[in-house]
Amino acid sequence: MIYESIDLYEHFHLTRPKNGKGYLKCMTLSRVDRTRENRRYPAVLVIPGGAYRHVSNREAEPVALGYMSRGFSTFILDYSCAPHCWPVAFREAALAMLYIRENAAKYAIDPDMVAALGFSAGGHLCGCLAALTGESVLDDLKKDSKYSPKPNAVILSYPVITNGDGAHRESLANVSGGDRRLAKKLSLEERIDKHSVPAFIWHTRNDKLVPVVNSLLLAAAYERAGVDFSLHIFENGTHGLSVANSMVYNSHEVPAHSTDLPKWLDMSVNWLRDRGIQIKDD
Repeated sequence: MIYESIDLYEHFHLTRPKNGKGYLKCMTLSRVDRTRENRRYPAVLVIPGGAYRHVSNREAEPVALGYMSRGFSTFILDYSCAPHCWPVAFREAALAMLYIRENAAKYAIDPDMVAALGFSAGGHLCGCLAALTGESVLDDLKKDSKYSPKPNAVILSYPVITNGDGAHRESLANVSGGDRRLAKKLSLEERIDKHSVPAFIWHTRNDKLVPVVNSLLLAAAYERAGVDFSLHIFENGTHGLSVANSMVYNSHEVPAHSTDLPKWLDMSVNWLRDRGIQIKDD
């Protein structure tokens, strides 16, 4: 296993915004005995939530460990939050994707099997990678790389999506810096098109913080665009459940949720494998 932290601004010789973040924690698999020397692992970039106000720990390492145990190398993005606003975190997420692909040989991963996973506001940031990597704010980053910052697929967990009815206003205010026109532009159900990447989306119907309509609107947008998606709505569960087990809660304090809800992780892994994003021994 390789465990290290990468300063994305230092690596790409960029100036960090004052008091900004932009760090990538790498928790990646190493080839072991009796595996082929040319084995390549799939990778997942994990983007925790936190309303663009902070980065949630419960949606970081516990999630990464879950994917590692299922054969994925993982990378966790610690991104800049308010008062930093658009496009700072988006650029950091794009840098993370470029770093992963450019260093695929080092981590024994396949640059064509890199998914991104986001929770809540991190789901919004992940959705931006799915739909907005053609934005000019990334032009300077892309010109020096042969790779794209767009993931091969995304997993969106109770994501912040809309600026309309059901919006999580704090997240959108933080990412837009209070600019209403920008918040509207970042309403992702309006930005999905045929070039967006496939998405696995899950939510709970009784999420009171980020209403389920966010995921429903996004799924409808995917359907209109004719892009592959998988939508899963669990009836019960509060916002922010992450992996919904004792990794993130005391065993007697896990919030009530639908019995099948913790299966979302295995469901997403199977969905990725169905798309060919899996261990390969060529």
